[in-house]
Amino acid sequence: MARAETADRPRRRRRRPEEAEREILEAAESLLRERPAHEVTVLAVMERTTLSRKSFYVYFRSRHELIARLVAPLRAEIDTRAQAIRGAHHDSPHEWARALLMTVARVYMEHGELLRALRESSGHDTDAERVWREFTEPPIAELAGYIRAESEAGRSAGLDAEATARALVTMNLGCFFEQLIGRPQADPGPLVDTLAEIWVRAIYASG
Repeated sequence: MARAETADRPRRRRRRPEEAEREILEAAESLLRERPAHEVTVLAVMERTTLSRKSFYVYFRSRHELIARLVAPLRAEIDTRAQAIRGAHHDSPHEWARALLMTVARVYMEHGELLRALRESSGHDTDAERVWREFTEPPIAELAGYIRAESEAGRSAGLDAEATARALVTMNLGCFFEQLIGRPQADPGPLVDTLAEIWVRAIYASG
């Protein structure tokens, strides 16, 4: 006699590959918002889907890849917009900094609970820590490159590009998590204005 489905598990049914993949991602995101990352196991995720546990590996090579896929669209969105902003405001550092920071702030406001869960889990879960590092290191490297280029062009001098970029991005994240995430009605404008001013003063040592 077939085993009855448990009350809290959806009934299995056939899915198209893209539907099955999306179902797994949505289950993982839901769990990550509710539990620390070390509890978001393959078994726990698949128990929230209509798929068998072994089908997980049809779509994802590892738990790390699963978690990384949750935030990959956010990284891509920020990077795409950042490139456009840099092109549009290449002659105005303050406008560039403000537009870039506003873009990032809005992404964090929209997806903040997921990002907060990932950051909080990164201290004691190796997969979460790796994904968080992969999410936060690219903007640090990009900003360091910008500072280095400004120094080489004679518009900025005396800064350790890597250390300055890391300090500025870390400051941004702390402010976003403290002042914007979980506050959907918050106006990011005043915070972004302040952060942009700090960026410009730090990089150019001017007002």
